[in-house]
Amino acid sequence: MSKSRRRDSATHSDVYFYRRRPRLSAEKQRILCFFFEGKAVVDKDNPRSGFVEKGDSDKEGCFYDPWGRQYNVIIDANYDNMLDVDQIYQDSDWKANGRPHIGVGAFSMGKDNVIGGKKTLERTYREGQNISDDVISWQ
Repeated sequence: MSKSRRRDSATHSDVYFYRRRPRLSAEKQRILCFFFEGKAVVDKDNPRSGFVEKGDSDKEGCFYDPWGRQYNVIIDANYDNMLDVDQIYQDSDWKANGRPHIGVGAFSMGKDNVIGGKKTLERTYREGQNISDDVISWQ
């Protein structure tokens, strides 16, 4: 049986597992498994570009974009290896060519804090040559 646990440090966040092995001590049973390494934010009261290591319970462990907002994470919940981005973005490209074929994705709404753009790109990442300021991991 294994359980996951988050470990804090001054330079990065990581996740590690404990695996039950009856003949080994607890310290020798620990297996370090990095899923994502990121730097800690410089100012925990105004977090930007990193993880909040220690601070308010509602911010601790959260990953922030350069504009001070949390990244959004999308997970393939039905295991078909496709992200259902149709509920977020209304792009015709993803409807015509299919959804992104990955299990997990992340996005930031960019500097304007709007999905897509404020004017012609509302809820759309790309329309022709126009691209929103959103940052997405699946393209």
